[in-house]
Amino acid sequence: MNYTISTFTVKQEHLKPAKRALAELVAAVREHEPKTLYLVFREDSSPTFFTLMSFENEAAERRHAQSRYVAQFARKLLPLCDGKPRFTELSYFAGSRKQWSLDKGGIPIAQFMSMAAAIPRRGFVQSNSATLGARRTASYGPLWIVMRSAPRPLASAGELEPVTGLLELQPWATPLRDDATVSFTLPGYRDRRGLAVFRRDRTGWSYVGADTSGKGVRGTVSALETVAVFRDRMAPRIKILPPGSGRQPRLKATIRENGAGLSVSKLRFILDGKTVVSEWDTDADSLIGHLRAPVTPGSHELIAEAVDKVGNLARARLTFTIR
Repeated sequence: MNYTISTFTVKQEHLKPAKRALAELVAAVREHEPKTLYLVFREDSSPTFFTLMSFENEAAERRHAQSRYVAQFARKLLPLCDGKPRFTELSYFAGSRKQWSLDKGGIPIAQFMSMAAAIPRRGFVQSNSATLGARRTASYGPLWIVMRSAPRPLASAGELEPVTGLLELQPWATPLRDDATVSFTLPGYRDRRGLAVFRRDRTGWSYVGADTSGKGVRGTVSALETVAVFRDRMAPRIKILPPGSGRQPRLKATIRENGAGLSVSKLRFILDGKTVVSEWDTDADSLIGHLRAPVTPGSHELIAEAVDKVGNLARARLTFTIR
């Protein structure tokens, strides 16, 4: 089980409303989240507060972050603070009491995670390994953004090789009015072929962006989500179906891609060196070519090309004869 410690200092003149807001939040957590550990401490003779949080699971943490009472608390507290709250992630190591001997699996012991809060005037939130850039008008209202680093995801069952650890943008699933840019610094990665930012969804990972023109790689998100960098080394797989007989043969190919996804605008058929007007059937995962004129008798070469979103190119060839 993991713990989050937040630290914030309240302006002395705003101490009373801050204590009232904290008391309201603790009461709401006690009522709606009976399995959540939420403790508030205050430094002696100082307006500095510490909160210790721990959740039953990721779903419970997500519900907490998206709750109405947490949003109300953030709106009340942030204007009262002297500077931005600081967050530290901890993993349980040892304790003198048995009831504190909790699960030590998952995140390595004593690993601290970089976090930042609130979009500043410069328009970005930054951690040690990543930056979230956004306009100050990107949110629909006051928004307290947290960037939390987590260990590298497990290797994908598909075509994706994990390169970085997870970056959790919270409150999770909060929609943005304008897209934000997520940038990962990748020291030591000279070969950036196949690198892209992906977001976690219900079925796995979905492509976000693969802009490597800067020092790292970046993509855009339309909501606060969990993202990471993967490398896709595998090109799409193409199978050209037999064209059949007749002078207007059927041009069809099935294309499989389980990594970054296809760049649909770059899918095409080439017949005897000339590009054929083609369309992509999403439901059937098929490329269909439309001939403008009958094909002359004789031998012909048909090429199908497919490119994925990180530039991996695939070609398939088929020779057929029209009699």
